[in-house]
Amino acid sequence: MDLRTGNRSHELRAHQGPVFAVAWSPRDGRLLATAGLDSRALLWDVRSASGPLLHLDCDGKGFAHTGLVNGLSFTPDGLHIVTLGFDQQLKLWDSFKGKEILVSYGRVKNDVMHHVELSVRSQLVLVPSKGWVRVLDLWTGQSAGNLCGHFDRVNCCVFREHYNEVYSGGKDRNVLVWTADIRAPQEVEVPTSQFSDAWSSDED
Repeated sequence: MDLRTGNRSHELRAHQGPVFAVAWSPRDGRLLATAGLDSRALLWDVRSASGPLLHLDCDGKGFAHTGLVNGLSFTPDGLHIVTLGFDQQLKLWDSFKGKEILVSYGRVKNDVMHHVELSVRSQLVLVPSKGWVRVLDLWTGQSAGNLCGHFDRVNCCVFREHYNEVYSGGKDRNVLVWTADIRAPQEVEVPTSQFSDAWSSDED
């Protein structure tokens, strides 16, 4: 889509089914990663509609996971991609070769048929897993703790670098704000009415 004119220039067609996750490369604004129901994760040059540049391939057949892929994020330097699949696996990939870098993150609970927003920093990956956010070392897979505070499934988490804060949102209609020391979160309630006050403050 051309943002200046609103006209559609071309479509990126290769997935066989719905696309659940997309992510722009922070290294090159022309590169886009996509993932979907067909168990594939693809990397595109958005200037061309001829086909994807490469498949993230774990089995020699072009599949990234055994089951749908609904989480996807580049590392901040754009050199690697992290994917989350319905097979309860989190995977790390070389974004230039499309090859998996073997890291054992353990089982990540994931049984939803929609997008899951995960967040990757230089050393850590934060990934929703049922009712909490798991914090894992990106390179070793070791746990750095869990962010527990939601009363239902967590669907997304975002790291705000300049403030060193993590935001998580869940099915419980709450947005939680976590500070770097990962103590108690601050809570922002999602209103039932669009005219309600969306923010609650805690002046600790």
